[in-house]
Order: sequence, then structure tokens, then C-alpha cells
Amino acid sequence: MGPVDVGLLFFLAVIGFVIWLSATRKSKQDALKHEEAMAMIEKGIYEPLPVQEPVYRKEYYLLAGIVLSMVGLAFLLCFAFLTKPDEGFIVAALLFLFPGLGIMGFSRSLAKREEREARNNALQENPPV
Repeated sequence: MGPVDVGLLFFLAVIGFVIWLSATRKSKQDALKHEEAMAMIEKGIYEPLPVQEPVYRKEYYLLAGIVLSMVGLAFLLCFAFLTKPDEGFIVAALLFLFPGLGIMGFSRSLAKREEREARNNALQENPPV
């Protein structure tokens, strides 16, 4: 097993763990909502909630981007200065660094979109004279 394989396996293990954690959390939330709805139906007071659009919290994306980027940067610096440069570990570091930077860019685009929508809403409510 070469150094590239070790870095790639580590990256895939982290991604798999995050996906597993997210799926189990979501399934627990869904089970609780289902139990609550069933109890309300039995009591005859159930009213379905209106369908809502997903809320994109730019703060969460920014946090995730910063964490991924810092993990990638830490790996990159650690492998560059503490060990002899090995392309497998550098690849693993870049697999964290670049997605983190991409997520931070996405967060910034969400913030700009919100600013644009707020400015447009303000103009619609109070048109210039």
C-alpha cells in the first residue's frame, strides 16, 4: 500500500464517517417527528406543517469551509516540515484544503445573494422618488 493510498483511505474514512453521522442524526430526527405526528393524529389535533424551502445558513457553510481548510493546511504544513515530503500525504492534505476553500466561496456567494435580495426588497418597499 503506497503513500497515496494511505492518504486517500484516510480522506475517504473521514468523509464516510461524516456521511454516516449525518444519516443517523437525520433518521433519529425523522423518527421523533413521526412519533409526534402519530400521537397528534391519535388525539385528533394533527395539522400538517406547510412545506418550507430549505434554509441555507451561510454561517454553517463558512464554519465547515474554515474547518476543512485548516485541517488541510495543518496536514500540509505537518507533512512539509515534520516529515520528508511525500506525495501521498500532500494529496490527502489537498483533498481537505481545496473543498474547504470551495465551501468558503459558496458561503460568500450565499452572503452576496442575501445582500442582493435585501437590497431588492428594500427598493421594492421604498422605491426611489
